[in-house]
Formats: sequence, C-alpha cells, structure tokens
Amino acid sequence: MILSTPKTGNTWLRHLLAGVYRLPQFYLPPDFDRASLDRAGSRWVTHYHIRPNPLLTDWIREERPVVITTIRHPGDVLISLYHHVHRFRAAALDPEFLRRMLLEGFERTGVTTDSGSRPFSADLACSIEWMGCEGTHVVRYEDLRADTTGTLRQLTSRIFPATGERIAAAIEMCELDQMRKMAGDFGGFFREGRLGAWRDELPQETADILRGHEPYASQLAALGYSMDPAGPLNAARVQPRQTHPMATVERFENGVRVSPLLIQCLFWAPDELRARWENQFQGAAPASFYEWLNAPCPACGRGIYEGLSVSNLAAFLYDWRPDVRLAYPDLTSRSRYEYLQWFLRYAKPVYNLDAAFIDAVRGDLLRWANATTPIDGAPGVRATNFVLHICRTRTNVLAHYPHIRGRDRRALVRSVFKAARSLRMDPEYVHALEESLGRHWLPSGVLRRLGLYE
Repeated sequence: MILSTPKTGNTWLRHLLAGVYRLPQFYLPPDFDRASLDRAGSRWVTHYHIRPNPLLTDWIREERPVVITTIRHPGDVLISLYHHVHRFRAAALDPEFLRRMLLEGFERTGVTTDSGSRPFSADLACSIEWMGCEGTHVVRYEDLRADTTGTLRQLTSRIFPATGERIAAAIEMCELDQMRKMAGDFGGFFREGRLGAWRDELPQETADILRGHEPYASQLAALGYSMDPAGPLNAARVQPRQTHPMATVERFENGVRVSPLLIQCLFWAPDELRARWENQFQGAAPASFYEWLNAPCPACGRGIYEGLSVSNLAAFLYDWRPDVRLAYPDLTSRSRYEYLQWFLRYAKPVYNLDAAFIDAVRGDLLRWANATTPIDGAPGVRATNFVLHICRTRTNVLAHYPHIRGRDRRALVRSVFKAARSLRMDPEYVHALEESLGRHWLPSGVLRRLGLYE
C-alpha cells in the first residue's frame, strides 16, 4: 500500500512494484472500504491519498501489508498538483490560484478525498503523518528519479529481494514515454517528472509563503527539504539511460503492428524469454515474441473449459486490469469463456491491437466451442462445449445472442433443450429454458393462440 501525498511519484512507484513482483494493481474506492480490501486477495499493489485513520490503521495492523509513503519537494508537488486540477490545460501558473491553494483551499476533483475547503498543507500532511507510523517505508521521489535502479533495489531489499533483471525490466516497462502511450487520452497525467522545477517556475510570492509561513516551514523541515535552490536535495540530476530497443520498434518481422500494450507484455514475460527476444532485435520485433503472445498461457481451465486456451497476451491483459478481474473472477470456469468474449469485443479498440491477435483468440474460441464433450451419466451422448456452456449459464440464450436468426436459431434452441435433458437437469429448469427460448422463434400466430404474443 502506497499511502502518500498526491503527485509525489506514487503512480510511478505503483507500476514499478507491479512490474518487479508481477503484482496485479488494485484500485481502492474514494472512501475507505475494508470490504474492498478483503475481497482483493493477498497479492496486489495500490496507492491511496488518505491520512491515517483508525479504520485503515486497524486493518493494516491486522493484515500487515507492506506500507510505503512517497515524498517530494513541496514546490514541485504544488506545480504538479496545479496542472492536475487544471486538467493539464494551463500552460502558465496563475499566481492568484497558487496563493489560494496555499492559504484558502481548492477543489481536488479526481485526486483525493480531501474537501475543497482545505489548503495545500493538508495534502503534505498525508505523507508526513504516514512517515510517523511504525514500519512505513519512505521513498524520496528525487532519489527514485536520479537513481531509479539503486533506489528500487534498496526498497525491494526491504520488502522481498528481487533480481537485477526484474528491476531493470520494471524500469523499462515504466519509462515515461511508455507510460504516456499506455495512458492514451490520459497521457497528460505523466507530465514531465522534472526535478527542481519549482526553482524556475514558482512565483516569488508563492516561494516566500512556502519558505516563511506556517505550517509550510515546519512541513518542509519534516520532509527534509528547504527553499534553498542550492540545497543538497535540490541539486539531484537524472542519470541518462539508454532507451530499450522495443520502445522504437513499430512492427514484427511478419509485418504485424506493435502497440504499446505489447511492450508492457514483453517486460511481464519470463526473464529468460525476454532476454532471448532482446538479442534478436534487428529493427523489428522477433517472430518468436509474436508467437509467444498468441500461444496458450500455462493456466488451464476445469471441466468443459479445460480445452479452452487463453493466449499469453490475453492472460497479461487480465492481470493488468483489476476491474476485469473483478468482473470475471475465475479463469478456470465459466469466467474463462466470458472473459475471452470481453477480450474479443474490447481489446482491439481500447489498446489498438492488430487484428492478428484478436483473430488468434477468436479461432481458438471457435475450435473449443464446436468441439464435443461426453455428457456424464449419458453413455455415448456428446454435446458441443458451447451448448454445455449455455445450459450451465444461461436461461435466456437469445437475449445474449440476438444475432442468431432463422434456422440457426431453431437449431440452437433445440440443441440446448436436448443437451439440458441429456444432462438430466431438473425438469423445471428445462421448462424455464423452453419458456424463455421457444417464444423467441415461434410464429406470431402461434404465440397469439398461446397467449404469449406481446
């Protein structure tokens, strides 16, 4: 749990730790909800802009998660927060708005649960108060920017030791330009990340308030900063780093387009495979990486879903999206089929994936759907996996599959009835199927005579 002041690098650190430990990223609702944390499972990383309160600290004391707080020079935090609340549309800083942020309060829509009546000092108090809580790991943004590898290595050594390869891959995965690409229309959230911008951009009046007015003078001291431009923490410089070759690749060797999501997937892959692919870059992404993306992931389904494969790319996206995991919680059973339907519907438009990745999943899904499986307790009787799935999960097939028309519709309805009876389902359940499905294809005249026509 990264619990800290907004705009102190908490989003970046969350992605870094997710990359190092291959952790799902979990999003907390605006108001603290213990039930949401309890439902999230035992492996996740999250960040939250909330000051210590009894409900949260009691949960932390009982469940003992790793707690981290991030800190950053308040002048840089103020500038970044200013641009955030202006939705990154304000190029120049408005001195009057900055003064109001410091002394009167301002609206923080979409940033934190603090009300608009509180000034900027309330935001700074978040990290300061967590710094005072026993067991909290403190990460200074300036250290993370100036020496990402060293700072991340030091932090992970206190959490759980990680290999140099995993740390390096996580850093590449979370490079600023890559984060912007992944964010799409919200790329402005990752603005600059510059160190010491306050020295050049803050109006003198604003700097004077931070320097000499309380509680800001005390908060600066508690965080270990000063308003001295030549101070030791203000002189840090970002170490130059070579861009990973995948970041500039546009196509695979077979011509398929490389989208930003695939770069994230590269660093999520097993270290030995990633190292092999990196050695094969020759101006294009290697075919072996493309093949791995479309290959079945090791995780298997159960029962009729055992033969339904999920590609490595689809499995990565499932891990990457906490909202999708909540909607489709169990990839070993019916959620497996339903998640793949979601993937086919949304992965391409949302992540700009090439059709080749969508078509591969669709082909595997169709092969599975048309394959037949013996029905337990009915010797010699088989049904297609699609029909078995329908019998187990839907009572109103045609409401979910409105595209089915004519003879295909009647054949589907009859096959569902037949499979339901062969499975020895409760007669009342079969009757419910007949009622909900049959009326959709009976001629209108027959429906009127039966009193079913609307």
